[in-house]
Amino acid sequence: DIFHIMKLKTNITVRQIGDEHILIANNANQLDYTQIISLNNSAAYLLKETAYAEISATGWANLLVDKYSIPYQQALADAEKLIEKLQEAGVLE
Repeated sequence: DIFHIMKLKTNITVRQIGDEHILIANNANQLDYTQIISLNNSAAYLLKETAYAEISATGWANLLVDKYSIPYQQALADAEKLIEKLQEAGVLE
């Protein structure tokens, strides 16, 4: 559902290492490098922009359209793919 509201778990942080952006789980003052997700620039942008706020595919699509001037349907498809990847990784509430 493109209108479904979710948010990033509070123990997940976006880190930049060199030119790469990654999500890392921070469990009880210890970084869990076994749970790393690599992000492209647009995914990192979305996660930094929305941080721990409630998000939806439509909200992210609008941010992508505004930032990259891409067609809405393309932005929505990209947002849905990212959400699917994040759900599979178990980093969304």
